[in-house]
Amino acid sequence: MKILCILALVVTTTALAAQQPSGIVNAYAFMREHFAGTIAVDDQGNPMQRGVDTVNLVYIETKGNDVPTIKRAWRNGQAYQVSLLPVKQLPVQIGSTRSGERKLVLQPTRGSRLWQLSIDPVNEKGRQPAVKAYKRNDLILEGEYKKSKFLYTIRNITMLMPIPSV
Repeated sequence: MKILCILALVVTTTALAAQQPSGIVNAYAFMREHFAGTIAVDDQGNPMQRGVDTVNLVYIETKGNDVPTIKRAWRNGQAYQVSLLPVKQLPVQIGSTRSGERKLVLQPTRGSRLWQLSIDPVNEKGRQPAVKAYKRNDLILEGEYKKSKFLYTIRNITMLMPIPSV
């Protein structure tokens, strides 16, 4: 009986620890590739810059006035600096999916606020935070909410229609 009670306590504690409060109700991540027009080359004909630039669009939805602080984002071992910007014009027209099947529009639920995360790569030494069941291409948000640290994983990153070169 004692062993059963201890086991139940351990399972309950583990389940509660896994539910880190983040203040995030929903999270949305999109990627869009921008193809350069004319690409400069060196004397040997090698491109001087990459021909494709990837734009990451990330939004989070929060309830009420409490807003999480997001310190870093991580994807495939790359660290990103994060700035949180309130979205003032709603709904947000994201664009079309890569297949062109549907147009994507974001509208927060009633009583919620929408925030855009501006993420920029940084050269930071260190390792990506350990997350259970992490999969390649997941976007991990590392932050703090009501004095508690959290890791929030965004699993579905939607590819958008590329921006045509000019």
